[in-house]
Formats: sequence, structure tokens, C-alpha cells
Amino acid sequence: MSELKHTSFYISAEGHKALRLEAIKRGLSMSQLIARALADAGVDIPAEDLKK
Repeated sequence: MSELKHTSFYISAEGHKALRLEAIKRGLSMSQLIARALADAGVDIPAEDLKK
């Protein structure tokens, strides 16, 4: 497995709450939800990142 990197970004409290609730509904972590959304948008996300 490749070295892991940390990425940060800022969103509003309302945006954070919406992401958190959606992740819970889907049974995912917030990181998984974001990685899947980026993959769906065409960003080349390695499959291993979609499972964590």
C-alpha cells in the first residue's frame, strides 16, 4: 500500500452536518463519502481509498 497523506479543507457547520448525516445514512465514514463523490465526479481515486 502506498504512503497515506492527510488532506484538510474547511466547510461551514451546516455543510459539515449535512455530510455527516449523509455518511451515516449510507453507512460510510465522511472520508469514504467524500472519496466516492470525487470518484463519481471523475477524479482518479484508487480503489483502496474507497474502502477506508
